Amino acid sequence: MREIKLTVLTLASTVIPGIGQIYAGKMFKGYLMLFSYILLIAAGGWLTLDSNHNPLTGIAYLIIAFLFLPLWSWLDAYFSAKSVNSPEFESTRKQTKDPWLAVFLSGFIPGLGHAYLRKWLAAALFFGIAVEVKIRTIKKVSRKVVYPRHIWGQRRKETQRCLNL
Repeated sequence: MREIKLTVLTLASTVIPGIGQIYAGKMFKGYLMLFSYILLIAAGGWLTLDSNHNPLTGIAYLIIAFLFLPLWSWLDAYFSAKSVNSPEFESTRKQTKDPWLAVFLSGFIPGLGHAYLRKWLAAALFFGIAVEVKIRTIKKVSRKVVYPRHIWGQRRKETQRCLNL
C-alpha cells in the first residue's frame, strides 16, 4: 500500500482542485472537482465579459472557482489521504514536524510555518515584514485615491438629470 503525505496532496490541490483526490486514488471525485473548476472558470469569464449578461453572476462563479472550490478541495484531499494511509504511517507522520506543512502554513500567514517549526525569530521577522508591507501598501493606495469635489458635483447633477427624464 502506498503511503501519501497529506501536505503534498493539499499543496497539489492548491494549484489545481481535484489533483490531490486523483493522486489519492479517488478518481471520480478528483475528475469531478477538476471539471467543475474548469467549467466555473469558463462560465464565470464568459458571463463577466459578455455584455448581454449581468457581470456580477460571472464574478460570483469566479469567486466560487477561485475561493470556495480550492478550500473544499484542500480539506477533501487531506481527508482522502488520511483514509488511504495506514495507521502506522499516520502515527509516524504525526511524531515529526512536516516541512511541507510549514510551507502550506506560510502560504496563509507569513511566518506561521516557521512558528510551526519552532523557529521563533524567523517567524517574528517574516510576520513583521508582512505587516509592514501591508501597512505601507494601504497608506500608498489611500493617498492615491483623491476625488476633487467638482467632479462629484458634476456626476451628481448628471445622475439627477438622467433620473428626471
